[in-house]
Amino acid sequence: MADSTDTPLIFTEAQIPTVLKILAQRHGSYAAMARAYNVDRANLEKAAKGLRRPGPTLLKRMGITKKLSYQFPVVKSDAK
Repeated sequence: MADSTDTPLIFTEAQIPTVLKILAQRHGSYAAMARAYNVDRANLEKAAKGLRRPGPTLLKRMGITKKLSYQFPVVKSDAK
């Protein structure tokens, strides 16, 4: 994983379950990952399966910050 001094990894909310699954694989299991981050295994697993959003405690203990952004499409103008 990236060091805190590296550029942060940015994911969409839809990608979080995949990221949690990959992290669980690296830890060996959801139980091991839950112990490492001191979070509830059942809630962690539900978030990884996409059955619920990760809660504020899970995000905080994993060092994840949630940020809102807006994207505006590029509008082509025919005016010259």
